Amino acid sequence: MNNDEQRKYLAKFNEYFPIDDQENGVIKQIKEDIERIKEITNLEEKCHESNLALSIHCEKELHVDYIYTKGKLGKLGIVYEDTVEKYHELIRELRTLDIETIKELEKNKTKPKKQNKKSDKQSEKQEEPIRCSGLACYKEIKLGTRYYYHKTKNDGKKFCSDECYVDYYGEYCHGCMNKFLVEELYVPNANNPKYLLCFNCWKKEKQEQREWEESQKSYCELCGAELTGENVFSLYCASCWEKETEKVQKRKRKEESKKNKQFDREREREREREQTWTQFA
Repeated sequence: MNNDEQRKYLAKFNEYFPIDDQENGVIKQIKEDIERIKEITNLEEKCHESNLALSIHCEKELHVDYIYTKGKLGKLGIVYEDTVEKYHELIRELRTLDIETIKELEKNKTKPKKQNKKSDKQSEKQEEPIRCSGLACYKEIKLGTRYYYHKTKNDGKKFCSDECYVDYYGEYCHGCMNKFLVEELYVPNANNPKYLLCFNCWKKEKQEQREWEESQKSYCELCGAELTGENVFSLYCASCWEKETEKVQKRKRKEESKKNKQFDREREREREREQTWTQFA
């Protein structure tokens, strides 16, 4: 990626996180949305507003993740934890608020009216319906049907589908921006453990890295050996350089010898001419 392309990504990123005050963009917007929604007392209105705000910010979340990763903005000094990660945390807070509002609204809708003591006892015996713990799902899981849960976390979460399970426990791949379980993701850079890639994106990045490294290599023009160390900016490897140097020196010696012989012949002719003129004189 050239500098012009990277500057375009940076300019787009600054629309979400202003360069003069990174807290004054989407961070400020989502904080205001959370506080505004908390103050709403009407549950239906609160549910509508939280769901709407969540969908808007989730879409922006995908954009900022893509821009940061594709533009390689970390190399320009943009700190992931101070921008994108902070936005992720606030979105998680908004998502929790949305789920709690949905549950409270559902609870109020299913709350039975006052009945006699006999019917109250019967209702107590009835089991409450199991609800999907998926983010913004909350579908009912009917008794006897298959559901998903985490085998090692005793958090009591149940999910109606594999998609809801992955959406809840998964993390975003910074390449394709799809969610995967943590055990399915790779960490290509140990210095940045939050930069995760799925298998396909990890393989693609490794291939691009290999191609870039290959493009930076130089090879000897004579024998084709890879140039290393001091010879990396040369045309030849050390062995071929010595051979070429010897050839050049040999050629110079030959030319020098030829010139010396020619000079000797000229001097010999000059002496012969001098002797001839002396005889005639």
